[in-house]
Amino acid sequence: MNEELENQLYFLRNFVVEGFENYMIDKILVCENLKTKSVIFVYLKNYGKNWQKYFLDAGVGFWEDTETINYSDLGDIEDDENFIFKDYSNKFNIIDNEISKIFCEQNEKNSQIVIELKNRKKIILRCINSEVFDSECEIVYE
Repeated sequence: MNEELENQLYFLRNFVVEGFENYMIDKILVCENLKTKSVIFVYLKNYGKNWQKYFLDAGVGFWEDTETINYSDLGDIEDDENFIFKDYSNKFNIIDNEISKIFCEQNEKNSQIVIELKNRKKIILRCINSEVFDSECEIVYE
């Protein structure tokens, strides 16, 4: 993916998101299903960059530059009462951590989106059961 992400949506099993190396994480917000606790999508904010939205669906990864979304408006973006936004920035203790690489790769019958940090930790959005096509998602920090 060598093109600029601005105003574009990418979806594939394998891709690299370029242009985020050495940028520090400001926030990571997760939209979860209230009933199942499954991750629906994730918003990532880096200092000096637009909000980024990413998610998994139908076995592939999606990444989108969301241009100018206001942080205060994020809760209103998805008007379904079954969803809730949670701030994982402090939960994962990732504020001000530098990114080394962002990519999507195949994970059995699905995909996973990985944000590798300079401290060798990873933020991974993946299907809970990677052997079941399009299963519910989780986000982990390892």
